[in-house]
Amino acid sequence: MITIKTDRALKLSLTGRKEYCVMNDDNEILFQMLENFGGRGAGGGTLSSKIITYSSVKSLLDGQSDRVVKTEIFNSFFIGESNNNSGFFAAILRHEGLLAEDGDNHLILHDALETWKYKMLAMCGESDC
Repeated sequence: MITIKTDRALKLSLTGRKEYCVMNDDNEILFQMLENFGGRGAGGGTLSSKIITYSSVKSLLDGQSDRVVKTEIFNSFFIGESNNNSGFFAAILRHEGLLAEDGDNHLILHDALETWKYKMLAMCGESDC
């Protein structure tokens, strides 16, 4: 497993950031949340360190009949864990450009969903991961 990049995404509530990494494991792109910075309350909420595959994200988002995405759709990735993780993960997807916000502050599917994986794999190739 090779780390392509580590970054921090602004939470949807705009009250802190979530550090995460994007990794490559034999051409499967993976996400992992790493650390919680700031936010409301001490520590800003619990944070799952579960690794989530791009293919599972894409499959879930491809199944959407509407372009509007509710954070609860990601609950299936975090069964038995804090419900906050779904929103935290959605913030990461927004930061990566896989989700966007419309004028009414709704999360919507972004057209980059189709090309994002190839962009990540190219980044890995450029840095000789």
